Amino acid sequence: MLLLLLLGLAYDASDWSYFPSMDEVRCIAPTTRRVYVAVPRGVYILDRSGLEVERTITAADGLVGEVRLCAHNRARGDLIIVTGNDFGHIVWSWTRIPERATRLSPPFQWVRSLGIADDGAYFDTEQGLFRKDLLLDVFEKVNGLPQDVEWYGARDNSSVRDHPVLVPWFVTDEQLVQHDMSLVREDPRSSRLYVAAVGYGLLAYDERTGFVEDHVRLGPTGYARFRAGRLGELLWFTSGEHAITVNRNGRWRYYRTQQGDITGSDRRLLFEAVADLQRREGATALLADSGPALVGTGDGLYRVDNSGETKLLLDLPVPVNGIARRDGSVLIGTDAGLFAWTGDSITELDDPFGRTVFGVYAVARTESGETWFGTIGGLLRLDADGEWQHIIPPGFDLSGPASALAAAGDKVFFGDEGGITVYDAADSGYTRIDENAGLVMDDIEGLLAGPRYLWIVGDEVIARLDHVALLGE
Repeated sequence: MLLLLLLGLAYDASDWSYFPSMDEVRCIAPTTRRVYVAVPRGVYILDRSGLEVERTITAADGLVGEVRLCAHNRARGDLIIVTGNDFGHIVWSWTRIPERATRLSPPFQWVRSLGIADDGAYFDTEQGLFRKDLLLDVFEKVNGLPQDVEWYGARDNSSVRDHPVLVPWFVTDEQLVQHDMSLVREDPRSSRLYVAAVGYGLLAYDERTGFVEDHVRLGPTGYARFRAGRLGELLWFTSGEHAITVNRNGRWRYYRTQQGDITGSDRRLLFEAVADLQRREGATALLADSGPALVGTGDGLYRVDNSGETKLLLDLPVPVNGIARRDGSVLIGTDAGLFAWTGDSITELDDPFGRTVFGVYAVARTESGETWFGTIGGLLRLDADGEWQHIIPPGFDLSGPASALAAAGDKVFFGDEGGITVYDAADSGYTRIDENAGLVMDDIEGLLAGPRYLWIVGDEVIARLDHVALLGE
């Protein structure tokens, strides 16, 4: 069979939506039309009216290191971004037309504070105070400052304690967990306050009434590894302590799932039953394609119907890594191998290629009836006729497991260190999605594919890729 390896794809920002963790908000920079929110893995650009995400500036746009500060330079109309690594700080100018991040060449190494005034951007550094030229990549050392400088960073002249309406200076989430407020900025056109809370995200307050107008909570939380699944119309991201759902309207909800945590506000019985399993045993795999949902946990396989009734189907000594339906059976992938459950019986399936160490770490199924299994040393493909094939994708690390696997149509997506490889069953061709195509995560923790979008879970970031636009039908 001819295997065609395609060249890597080019980055098009319109194909990607990035949602980095908002556990730590480092800057809030509102303007009359937008709100810029800096978090370690990028800068959110939110429209001011509805606080919806327009886009996120990330490493895909050229940024290097963690984002430290950002501020809108109203004198020139660009966004100044400061990132950092172990060797110092880097200063960038981001422009909207064209959308581009330009690395600047300042005469200093570290930025303590970034200041904005009517005549431009100022920098408090280890070399003293500097002002950037409005047009050129030139920084002039200054001895004094104008009175209207608004500082971000160490000199931040906006404090949550200056706003009595924010008392008691923390926000309580759905599980009654308190999150301390860390930053506040005033809206330049109204009495609205933008407030950051640690481990929570961004809130918009009406300073006149003291009421919260909106919440912006996006991306993974808790700095834990998340898995991805689908529960009815909800996308489901779960870790050991948290679960996140995203509905078709793009609304994110967060739930704590440790023992003793309060049940979330979503009262649908199916969701509540699955959330309870996650709370008790940890949901490791989810199949909710038709009929009752099948939920794999650290202890076995459960069936959950729409009334919320839960039944233990299989009591297994190892966690369930993946589930798929095939010819009236349910195929179950575990660290100890592959099992087929039919009716009341379960059968262990041997490795068709005779390997003594056989674990299945992910399972996916294509529309044409192929079932794919992630193993150590490559992938296994079981076609509609029951024939097995051992697939070793180009560049695959034979020493590690394929644990991130998803399918949409006849395309199979599998992640490894540094990227995602796409196999097209229609022509046996491979396509590589890596940093050249806009992927910013080195370690892919989970994949979830739908008819148009591929959701990618990485370290502190969740991304949505329009795979139809990138790859074609």
